[in-house]
Amino acid sequence: MPGTLGTIFEARPVGNDAPPPNLSREQGKTENVMIEKPTVSQVDKKLATETPSVITPTPIENKIQTETKKEESFQVATTNSSQTVTSAPVQSADSIVQSALQTTVQIPPSSFCYAEIGAFYNVGWKYQGIREGAGINPVVGFSYLNMVSRKTALSVGLYFTTINQLQLATKTFAVTRVSFGEESNVTVITPTAAKYLVVPFKASYFLNQNNILTAGYSVGYLLDVQSKVQTYTEVNGVAGAKSVSSTGGYTQGFGAFNSQLSVGYRRKIFKGCWVNGEIIYGLSDLRDNSFFGMNTWEQSSGIKISLTYDILKK
Repeated sequence: MPGTLGTIFEARPVGNDAPPPNLSREQGKTENVMIEKPTVSQVDKKLATETPSVITPTPIENKIQTETKKEESFQVATTNSSQTVTSAPVQSADSIVQSALQTTVQIPPSSFCYAEIGAFYNVGWKYQGIREGAGINPVVGFSYLNMVSRKTALSVGLYFTTINQLQLATKTFAVTRVSFGEESNVTVITPTAAKYLVVPFKASYFLNQNNILTAGYSVGYLLDVQSKVQTYTEVNGVAGAKSVSSTGGYTQGFGAFNSQLSVGYRRKIFKGCWVNGEIIYGLSDLRDNSFFGMNTWEQSSGIKISLTYDILKK
């Protein structure tokens, strides 16, 4: 009724809860409905029967996945770096310097001076079916070697050696006077050994630190000739008592120089000490054939075996 204060207004649900028009109040009442959730097995069965479809992630999902991967990578890198840092011990300055000195590459010496001692076996030569000059001769001296590359070196030395077992070449001198017949003072000189000062020039090739091949040329200067001297007096063709002595200085009839070629091999046996073997071929005729009346080629060829020891390196 208009104008009456007691007018009663009906309260109706609004929005989604409002019942459709022309519905009774009974029908517009809200009812509590229990929705039954499907179980896991039911979902699995439903997924198994349905045709799978490709689900394309949205841009937001892509961004979330990218950020997640970055975070995981950062955590792994942080873990590895922390493990690396904690595993490396902290070294003092003294220990670092000592370690650096121990790992410093040592430069091998480029020059050597070594002493050599050994023996040279001269095969000798034959004259009228008799072999002369065959025997063992001493070799002693020093050499200086300089590296010219990582594998090659040149050396020069100064050695003393001899050629022994000389016996066939003789020279006879006679002084004759006539006094109640013919009387002669006879001197017979027979050289027995020649002494040489040798200068060898060699090229060396290092196969490795313990093995070396060598090739060289040497020239020897005649220092002296050791001779056997016989003196006696001959009267009317009859020789008297003979006096025999040994002396030096009779170098006449010998060449002043003796040259040789050589090839060799050196092997280190321990630090600074090497064993050396060489094949030597003589190029010179040692004696003057016309002076001694002998027609033969007298050359010093043979094999040398020696030990060398490094006495100076720089």
